[in-house]
Amino acid sequence: MALTTTGDPDESGQLAQRLAKGRYTIEEAVKTLCDNEEGVDYDFMIANLRKLVKDGQVTVYEPSIIAPWYEPKTIRNDYEEAYWYDLNAMWLPRFDNIEWRFPDPLERLVPDWSYWDCDHLSLQDAISLSVNITPDWAKYTKDIGRQNVLNISFEYSPRLTNALNWAQNPECPWRYDNPNGFKETNQVKLCEFARWVVVEKPDWAIPSEFKALAKLGANTPVGDTTKPTKHSKRILKPNDWHQVAEQYAVQFLKDDPKRTQVKIADMIVTQLIEDGITGVNGDLKASTIKRHLSDWGFNRKQLDIEKARKK
Repeated sequence: MALTTTGDPDESGQLAQRLAKGRYTIEEAVKTLCDNEEGVDYDFMIANLRKLVKDGQVTVYEPSIIAPWYEPKTIRNDYEEAYWYDLNAMWLPRFDNIEWRFPDPLERLVPDWSYWDCDHLSLQDAISLSVNITPDWAKYTKDIGRQNVLNISFEYSPRLTNALNWAQNPECPWRYDNPNGFKETNQVKLCEFARWVVVEKPDWAIPSEFKALAKLGANTPVGDTTKPTKHSKRILKPNDWHQVAEQYAVQFLKDDPKRTQVKIADMIVTQLIEDGITGVNGDLKASTIKRHLSDWGFNRKQLDIEKARKK
């Protein structure tokens, strides 16, 4: 049951903008769910979501308006809009048989890490990578919506301020070429910047791929431009690393059952890197781990562990 429009270009553009921002009408939300989860009763889910909206348990907004106090007198399937995170938090967890979740619009801005695995980069771009956002994200601000831009800036801005203060210290050794000329070049050696983040900023939530950049310089003295020596690794076949990943997932969920699938995937990749474990086709990425966790039944395991803790 795919989302369709009347063919009007304006209507199609509005639909694309809403989905890019993670906003769905009631009808769009249910259709999207039916497209991604087998065995869902369309009419039942429409009625169920309408009731939650009517009871105020799922917040909705007028089209293109974000004022949170909107309370519709008449609920329309094709008018009021709900955000993806409210649908994930307040609607879908009510159904034990539904594992699928609405995607975070920011996932479309996740960097292509093979492209950004470079030697030197501007400090601003390096900060973007540290928050798992492609350095080109500013190009897409109109598409991803104001709220998502604010979400990026909430982490990006204080990190940039903090890193600038450190970079402008004359004793800072990780800048590109001449440390005294940092303001002119604004270039950092990416692996050494990543090392600073990992060591000095443990409170920063950073993606596993960014942490892996720090490993590139782990055996290289700061300022040394020679290539680091490779670490010995355990290469595991899919069935083997699947088991290892699942064991880690259970362990991390027992520590905190509220952790999301994306967070757990990042934690698993970080642990695999620390353990020197890689897949047959190269380093395992968070996206690969996340897909396996979905096949493994992550949401069901999460609920089971959470229920067990409450007993």
